[in-house]
Amino acid sequence: MTHINLNEISVKAHENAKAKGFYDREQNIGERMMLIVSELGEALEAHRKRRTSNLELFQKLLETQSFVSAFEECVKDTIGDELADAVIRLCDFCGYKGITVLELPTPAVIENVNFGASLLALTEQVCIIESAAKPFVPPHILDESIYICFSMLFSIAKSMDIDLPTHITLKMKYNETRPAKHGKEY
Repeated sequence: MTHINLNEISVKAHENAKAKGFYDREQNIGERMMLIVSELGEALEAHRKRRTSNLELFQKLLETQSFVSAFEECVKDTIGDELADAVIRLCDFCGYKGITVLELPTPAVIENVNFGASLLALTEQVCIIESAAKPFVPPHILDESIYICFSMLFSIAKSMDIDLPTHITLKMKYNETRPAKHGKEY
């Protein structure tokens, strides 16, 4: 599994989100958190459809196709891609709030991972982030909640043999090619 620096990704993800117009209006933390939850829902749908990426074919297609075309054929809308989206959105939030992401331990492998239950537990943790982002809550609560979310995402991915750092890198590159607000309202 490739190593990735989440603090660097936080800066890049936030800068890209600003450049794409996602910060052209006042931010709503609940909305930001629900966008993370929506990525988890999309990951569940990809799991239900057995949509997994094919990184070997992706590399081969790069010899004859554009990055975007190969990405859309082999990676987009897969479990790994949607988990990467959740990480990127959480990194964007960290970049927006100026939060330093604590170094993660080696992800744990969860035996017989129940994907749906794992995503539900992760969703609960994302809700804690929204509550912990209030001005009167001690900052360490927010930092711990974010750390737990990242740890869970990487452990789920490792348990499913998904190279999440590679998916994050690919999705960040793909997002740079997308239109303002990725063609959406917010």
